[in-house]
Parts: sequence; C-alpha cells; structure tokens
Amino acid sequence: IRKLAGLQPKTAEVVSGDTVVETLVDDIAAGDLIRLRPGGRIAVDGEVISGRSYVDESMLSGEPVPVEKSASSRVSAGTVNGSGVLEFRATHVGRDTALA
Repeated sequence: IRKLAGLQPKTAEVVSGDTVVETLVDDIAAGDLIRLRPGGRIAVDGEVISGRSYVDESMLSGEPVPVEKSASSRVSAGTVNGSGVLEFRATHVGRDTALA
C-alpha cells in the first residue's frame, strides 16, 4: 500500500483565472481546475474538462493498454498521462481518491 501511495505526485498545476500555480497536493480542493502536462502523473481523481490524451491506468486496472481520455472522462490519482495536455476538475482529493 505504501508503494501505491508513493505513486501520487507531491504537486499539481492548478489553474486560477489566467494563471497556473504549482500547488501541493494536500492544498488541492475538490472543484479545483488542474492542468496536466504530457507524461505527468495525475495527482487527484477528477473529470476531464478539455484536452485529449491516453492515460496509463495499469497500476489500478492491470490493463496494459492506455485508455483514451477526453471531455467528461474520469481520471484517477497515480495514473500517468500520455502525450496530450488535459485539464480536469478535481472530484476526489486526499483520502477520497481511488489511490488511497
């Protein structure tokens, strides 16, 4: 379980108006808008607002094939973004994430 918890990044890029602020995961609240760069690890559970990418969810699902994500798709903490940029709204944070 500790190894899984170690998969969650320590920070994420939170979008606030026209600015993007590197924010500690512990300071992210449900409802925050998060920008995820290519290759980034997802910090909290959420729902994609914009963008398109493939996410490696193998650490949660065991499936070796990345899953396509676009608007309205759900993303889970600890999984890894592919080559696209995603913006998603945080839905579950802290101990409420799928990773916890």
